[in-house]
Amino acid sequence: MKKMKRTFAFALFLTTVVVLSGCTSEKPIGGERDVHGCLTPAGYSWDDEIKACLRPWEIKDESQRIAAKIAVEYVGQSKGLTVVQVDVMKCQGCFVVHFDSYGERTEVALQDWNIVGRSDLTYEEALLIAQESACTKEGNLTNASFYNENTKTWWIGLDAEKPGCAPACVVSEDTRTAEINWRCTGAIPD
Repeated sequence: MKKMKRTFAFALFLTTVVVLSGCTSEKPIGGERDVHGCLTPAGYSWDDEIKACLRPWEIKDESQRIAAKIAVEYVGQSKGLTVVQVDVMKCQGCFVVHFDSYGERTEVALQDWNIVGRSDLTYEEALLIAQESACTKEGNLTNASFYNENTKTWWIGLDAEKPGCAPACVVSEDTRTAEINWRCTGAIPD
């Protein structure tokens, strides 16, 4: 009987600990973002000149700052757009600017201060195509966007709900059409 009471008391204690541990409303360390979407605990802050989040001590060289600004103007300013790194290449005005926007990684290459592989389709044109497409029947377009040079497509965030998915409205430079890419991971519940 004593053993059963101890087992019951221990089980009750464990249940209480598990229940109470789920009651915290604290955000995970490093997950806090400011009004611009910058991960401030990771040292990122908004730069008014470049119009993106960055770590000022990492991108302090004036040529890197100029390259970052050119690249941000190209991809389009959006909440949470973060300049992660600016690589200096071996020619005048040559850089690779690395971005992250809520886990979406992309990079923009510059040669002689010009974007390499620049799209003939501007972000503004892609946005108009996306707004007039079936993408908007599924959800609202977000400010997150990037251009994929390999596929020649603009990827514009979409707030459509589908468990396990992070959808984007993908606009093709070649066909000037848009479609949803659900970007689902793992098994999708029916």
